Amino acid sequence: MIIEISYLVAGLIAGYFFGLILVWGILTLKIGHLVHQAGLHFHHSLLGLLALMSIPFYKDSLDKIMLIVGFSVGIIIQHTIKEGFIFITKD
Repeated sequence: MIIEISYLVAGLIAGYFFGLILVWGILTLKIGHLVHQAGLHFHHSLLGLLALMSIPFYKDSLDKIMLIVGFSVGIIIQHTIKEGFIFITKD
């Protein structure tokens, strides 16, 4: 159980910093046109939800599930702190 918790914590940290890197990339590299499509703004917290949807593919490995859950929640937490708990908004 300790190993699974360490995977969860590692995933949380990795997801949080991945979210920060995504924000930096979107702002610095000016790739905002990728997140605005058809009058909708797709926030990077949506990646956390998509990662959570991949869990059924790893149903035999608790370690991978904990890592994915941590990573997903880390991205969502980072986005919630920065912009709020939103996934898609209308432009």
